[in-house]
Amino acid sequence: MRLMVAAPNIFSGDAVGNHCLGIARMAARLGIECKLFAQGFDAASKQVNAIDDIFSNIGAEDTLLLSHSIFDPNFNRLIALPCRKICYFHGITSPQLLDGLAPELADLCRKGLEQVTQFGIFDELIVNSEHTLAAISQLVTIKNTWVIPPIFSDMPAFQQHSPYLSRCYATSVRMISVGRVVPHKRIEDAITLLHGTRARSVDAELTIVGSLPDAGYFQFLIGHARELKVLNKVHFSGALADCDLFRIYQSSDILVITSLHEGFCVPVVEAQNFKCGVLVRSGTAAEYLAAPEETFEMESDIYPDTFFEALQNLRKRRGSLNWMDECGDRTNTLLEQCSDKVWRKILCSKRLED
Repeated sequence: MRLMVAAPNIFSGDAVGNHCLGIARMAARLGIECKLFAQGFDAASKQVNAIDDIFSNIGAEDTLLLSHSIFDPNFNRLIALPCRKICYFHGITSPQLLDGLAPELADLCRKGLEQVTQFGIFDELIVNSEHTLAAISQLVTIKNTWVIPPIFSDMPAFQQHSPYLSRCYATSVRMISVGRVVPHKRIEDAITLLHGTRARSVDAELTIVGSLPDAGYFQFLIGHARELKVLNKVHFSGALADCDLFRIYQSSDILVITSLHEGFCVPVVEAQNFKCGVLVRSGTAAEYLAAPEETFEMESDIYPDTFFEALQNLRKRRGSLNWMDECGDRTNTLLEQCSDKVWRKILCSKRLED
């Protein structure tokens, strides 16, 4: 049996792409031959093959693993292949969050959700979180489902164990936002949180880490920060190499997640591994990765008192042995849920009969 992994795009540095590459490394550790196929991929990559090649390479004894997170133009051809089929579903952003801001992307999300209703064709379904499982259960029923976080212990972020420098009572607060700078991430709300925190006599600054694919949205964020008179305290770093991202985690106090949709949220786990504090907007899968006291509710453009309370509490606790142990325990628990042993149970199990 060979494992044939297919996705619309596999780019290193992208969460879905990183996960596909991690699957290939995991398969190699299990002694399973694995090939990756995508329509879009890094030009210099020697690991990824053109998607059309999968149809002439795959056999009845192979296993197809489809990585799904948005509309896949090759979906119907892939699910028609006469082999064992597994889907890893990352979740799809609600189109309503993108309408008016990114209409083309919203349309792709709608088409992707239509494909989700056909997931019953798969022998097994893997989802990235209980939150995603609850959402998909409203659309389709699949006999065998698994919840496996989209991370691997050999990812660079989890190989770093540098000394922690306590800043728990520092007078300033270094806030960061990590992830693609796109409308449903609600980066403007992170800027609003910065403004409200500074209005409460806390010297805070915000670094926004992530690619900037939407020029119009980027200009909107600049205008929002200027209107709130905090533009000089907002820094856009763009996408960073791992080593630079890790340094930012290590030197920052708080990762702030204001997104309205997260199927998982890898930056939360990375931040905890580097002992960077985390504050997460409630309502997405990201809140289940943080402690209850590290979440807050927020209406757009309204600074919540719950955020400031959580921030002050985190500043006091951050650096204590108990807090650091809690961060480590949460990370270790997640990594156990996606261990090679767990993957072996799925990939090496007998193909389900129709």
